[in-house]
Amino acid sequence: QLIQHRSFLLKLEADLGVVLASQDALERQLEILQVHQKQVDDVLEQVKGDLEKNYRESRDQTDGDDPAVQRDAMYESAEEISAKLSYMSNDLRETITELNKGSGFGGALGVGVGAGAAATASDPLSAIVGILNNQLKALTWIDQQCNDIEGRMKTVSESVK
Repeated sequence: QLIQHRSFLLKLEADLGVVLASQDALERQLEILQVHQKQVDDVLEQVKGDLEKNYRESRDQTDGDDPAVQRDAMYESAEEISAKLSYMSNDLRETITELNKGSGFGGALGVGVGAGAAATASDPLSAIVGILNNQLKALTWIDQQCNDIEGRMKTVSESVK
């Protein structure tokens, strides 16, 4: 029985040697694949960088008098201004609401100087609220004008395309 187990152990050792050799071969192939993958990634990054560089160069070389470029730049500028005005309008609305709450005007917009007995001309808070309300009205008007201009620009850009 000992001899039988010995032959089984020798066969098992030989099989283990084959498995270890296969595992080593697989690890080498995996390392080769990893090296190839890194090379492919490097080449792709280089190509991506070259494409971005070429795109920037070609965009920079376009004629600055081109109406499409000017229109796009103006449209981007209008969008930025509109976003900033919207943000300012919201901040101003919140400030006015807080002032109205703090002064006992009930929190309604539009309450300020000339709003009845609660708002006297001698009350400095009423004057501040009135000024802020007027500024809010002006910003709202500017926001509406920006939205109108944005709509016109969209119409023009759609008609150009």
